[in-house]
Amino acid sequence: MASGLAYRFDRPGENLLHPHSSMSRARLNEIIRLYRTQYQERQPRRQPSCWHPPPSRPLWPSLPLEIVHMIFLHLDMITLGTLRLVDSIIRRQVDSLYEYRMLRAHAAETLKILDIAQCTHCFPAHQLYREFCHPRCRTCPDFGPYLYIPTLSRVCLQCVLRHDRYRVAALDVVFACFPYSRGDWWDLPVVCCLDLLEGQYISEMLIDVAQARLMYQQQQQQQQSGSSREEPAAQEWSYRLQDTYQRRLRSTVAFPCWDPHARIAEPGVYCYGCTKYWEISRGKSRRNPRNRQKHYAWNTRSPGSKGVDRAFRVPDLPQHFSTCPHVVSRLRKGEDHTALRFGESVGRIIRVDAGGEKGAGRSARVGKK
Repeated sequence: MASGLAYRFDRPGENLLHPHSSMSRARLNEIIRLYRTQYQERQPRRQPSCWHPPPSRPLWPSLPLEIVHMIFLHLDMITLGTLRLVDSIIRRQVDSLYEYRMLRAHAAETLKILDIAQCTHCFPAHQLYREFCHPRCRTCPDFGPYLYIPTLSRVCLQCVLRHDRYRVAALDVVFACFPYSRGDWWDLPVVCCLDLLEGQYISEMLIDVAQARLMYQQQQQQQQSGSSREEPAAQEWSYRLQDTYQRRLRSTVAFPCWDPHARIAEPGVYCYGCTKYWEISRGKSRRNPRNRQKHYAWNTRSPGSKGVDRAFRVPDLPQHFSTCPHVVSRLRKGEDHTALRFGESVGRIIRVDAGGEKGAGRSARVGKK
């Protein structure tokens, strides 16, 4: 185990689906309100029951709180928010749900982005909380600081950009490959892309290719049409062409990890030495903001590009420091206390000692090297 310098992003979702823009907060809130209203209007209206409990003995308040919480965990965050408006009793019951409180307190920005992407209604609270407490990427052993929205899976940056499990395509392209009813898309998480500068949704909507294929195959089986129709090679090529880094990033959001024992939400920390090495080795000619997309670490083969975007939990960093050839133990005198990418500050440098969390809150020490 060894100590070293690390940093956290000031804006963890800067290159992903995120609300950081010049759009006013009022406009964002209006977009969220319209989505929630639309979702509630789509809910099927049930016929009123013929039997009604006596007014003096309502059934709901008599249910044990444990049973009430079990019911709540299978509802989505929109429905829970609506239930809070029914009366003061249900409001207190919803607010007493631990999972609901932790998500609202420590993953509020993620919940807001799920609303903006119009996907909140697809996921019950227990599924959200399960991923909230799961630290590792679902496809590799690394820490996963992000959430892949279509399948609600915690993921690291390298996997979401390269693994076949996270392939997305535009909804129109998927319809061409799997000709099912357009009304069925509401049953799947479809990421609606918002132009954060204009404050309007763009026409492109993204869907997970594997989920679309599975739903189509299930529909074929229900229609008793025998084996599922094979996809033409041209169609397979079509959505492979559509599956780009940018679309995968637009289907992903920053998602902190909740440690119920330490009672902290970890957004992920990064090795300052790896970032500094990559920042130097990538070359001066790549500082032009117009060309940054071509030269992000995840889009290049530059030396150090594999390590710069790897996130850690604080307790895991000392083990990385012990084998990292670029670890920085302390800052030089006069050196800036912020980590730089493309010459711009992305987060304040902190010191993590060999004990992990013990040194996580200290300022970076200054020395000769």
